[in-house]
Amino acid sequence: MKAHYMNSPPILSNEWEHMYKLVAVDLDETLLNDARHVPLRVRRAIEQARAKGVYIVPSSGRSFAIMQYILDEIGAKDMKDEYAISCNGACITENAHNTIIDLQPPTPWDFCNKIWKHGIQLGNVGVHVYTLASIYTTKWRDDDRNIFTLTGIPAIETREANLEFLRNTHIVKILYMNNDFAYLQQLAHDMRDLTRDVGVTFSSNCYMEFTPKGISKGAALKRLAHHLGIDMSETIAVGDSANDSEMIKAAGLGVCMANADDSMKAQADYVTQNNNNEGGVAEVIEKFILNA
Repeated sequence: MKAHYMNSPPILSNEWEHMYKLVAVDLDETLLNDARHVPLRVRRAIEQARAKGVYIVPSSGRSFAIMQYILDEIGAKDMKDEYAISCNGACITENAHNTIIDLQPPTPWDFCNKIWKHGIQLGNVGVHVYTLASIYTTKWRDDDRNIFTLTGIPAIETREANLEFLRNTHIVKILYMNNDFAYLQQLAHDMRDLTRDVGVTFSSNCYMEFTPKGISKGAALKRLAHHLGIDMSETIAVGDSANDSEMIKAAGLGVCMANADDSMKAQADYVTQNNNNEGGVAEVIEKFILNA
């Protein structure tokens, strides 16, 4: 069983003296600062870790198509032997030519169509449908417009009453967006009958996400580690939200950011002293890889 400690390891323990070979890193509120860019300290730490042969793997709810500027900022865009986990673990790509090396089954169209129509009926959530190439949304509300403007994520607004136009398209996930997180949690409870056959998770305190059961960043981390011949004890996972929970628990060293809530911190082996604006990811790389 993994030990748990906050901010610094026990002085006399060598439990954490591993040669870590792979670091899976969430994006929003983790790798990225509040301006949605990678801090300079983090970019420098990533470059140094990569020089030691360590894989730095962005792991996001975003699709790989809209992770490109982030991959560019960390020097991994279109690079061979560099990888990304996207769509909450539904897809793993090698960054060179965005080559898909692992793609999980789609979220069933019938279910997505019900969620789409239910969201329109609710009227107070944005409904976002992720395909491998695009995001389709219901009529934009102010919340949707603000988040897409802030993140720079391109989305296609549509007034379609159903998803017939995506019937033959691989849908990786569908989500509801609302800035009232307590409301989303209550909504998840109210929708239990509708969502009993899928996985439901939350991210960024404003998204409730639906994917097939068994799909998670943690499961994807295990598949990628196996693909690379890396033991899970040699992996680190860093995140802040509920959709990071499975990879934090699966990794050899599970790390939670200082800016996360207490329920997430309780699941981690290590909690950073620095938040996402201060370079918390760099703290992890420096502590457990560069200065180990």
